[in-house]
Amino acid sequence: MINAVMPLEQLALIRTAINVYRIREFSALEKGGEYSLSRMPSKKWESLVEKNLPTLKNSSILLKRVSNLMRPLNEEANAWTADHYYILEFQSISLSIDYQWRSNGTIDRLKTARSFIQSENFDSSRRFQMACIYWLEEDARRLWNEMHPLFKKKFSQSFLPDSNRVWRAIVGEWVKYLESGVEKWSHHSFLHPLSWYCRDGAALQGCLLENLSPLERSEVFRELINENTFNHKRVFCLTRMTVNERDEIFAKKPGKILKVFMNWPMQYHFEEMADRIFIHLSGPSFQGFLHDIICLKIKRDWNDFDYVELLKTAWNQSSEPLKKFVQSKEEFYKFLVDACEHNSNKPFKKPCKPCRNVRNIIIRSKKRKFRTN
Repeated sequence: MINAVMPLEQLALIRTAINVYRIREFSALEKGGEYSLSRMPSKKWESLVEKNLPTLKNSSILLKRVSNLMRPLNEEANAWTADHYYILEFQSISLSIDYQWRSNGTIDRLKTARSFIQSENFDSSRRFQMACIYWLEEDARRLWNEMHPLFKKKFSQSFLPDSNRVWRAIVGEWVKYLESGVEKWSHHSFLHPLSWYCRDGAALQGCLLENLSPLERSEVFRELINENTFNHKRVFCLTRMTVNERDEIFAKKPGKILKVFMNWPMQYHFEEMADRIFIHLSGPSFQGFLHDIICLKIKRDWNDFDYVELLKTAWNQSSEPLKKFVQSKEEFYKFLVDACEHNSNKPFKKPCKPCRNVRNIIIRSKKRKFRTN
C-alpha cells in the first residue's frame, strides 16, 4: 500500500484548512457564488479564508499556505459528490454532508458513509441506499426492518438486480437478499461476480473490496486503471495495490499512471515512484506529462504543491533518451525551460501552442456546426 508521508507542519496546515472548509457559509458559495470553487482565483481563496479564520490575518505566509490547500480539498469533496450523485439527487444535500477527513486531506469514505447512515438529516431511503452501496449489512438490515411496507414495495419494483447501472443493481440485490430471509449476504446468490459491483465509484471504497479474493481485487484494480476513469479512482487503486501489482501496471500503462502523481496527495510519492515508471515511458508520453504539469497545474495557479519543483524533478530523473526526445521539440522545450525558471509567486502567462491549437480546432468546429444549423 502507498501511504503519503507528509511533514508534521504540512499535516497541521491541512487540519486548519479542513476546519475552514467545514464552515457552512464557505461550502454554500459553491451553490451561488461568483465563481465555481474549483476555478476561484488564489486571491479570492485568500480573502475567503481570512474572512473565516481572522487569526491568520497577521501572517500572510500562513494565510497563503492554508488558502493553497482549499482547492484540493474542494476537488476531493467534488469527487465524493460525483460518486454519490444518484443518492444525493439534489446539490443542496451535498452541502450538508459531514465529511470525515483523513489527516492527509482526503475523505475517509467508509466513515463518511457511516456518518450519513446514522444522520437523521437524511431520509431513510437515501440512508438505506448508502448502506447497500457500502456493503454495510447491519445498517442495511436495520433500515430495511424499520421501513414502511409501501416503501419496501417501491424498492422491490424500482431496483432490479439485472439493471445495467451498477448502483441500482447493488441496491436491487440487497433488496432481494433481505426479502429472501437468508441470514448472511455471503450466502446470497448474486447475479454478477462480486468484483463487477466494484465498478461503482462508491462501492469500490466500501466493505465489498475486502471480501474479494486477492485475484479478484487485482482484476478490479486492472480494469479500473485501464478504463477512462476519474483520477481519484486510480489513486485509490494504486494505494491498495501490492508492489508487484503496481510494477505490472507501471509497465502496461505508464502514461496514465504517471498523471496520477500530479494529483493530491500522490505528488508526495512522485520522486520515489518516477524511476519505476520512466523506464517504461515513451518520449511522447513524457512530453505529455510535462505539458500537463505546466498547463493543468502551473498555468492554472495550483499552489497546493510546488509544481515547478515537481517539473524539475521529473526532468532531472528522466533518462537521456526521454530528454533528447523533448529537446528535439524545439518550441516545446523552450516552453519547458521557461516553466522551470518560473517564480511560483507570480502567474505563468507564457502561451502554450499545443493548447492554443486545440482551442482553435474547437472554435472552428463550433463555427462549422453553427453554420450548418
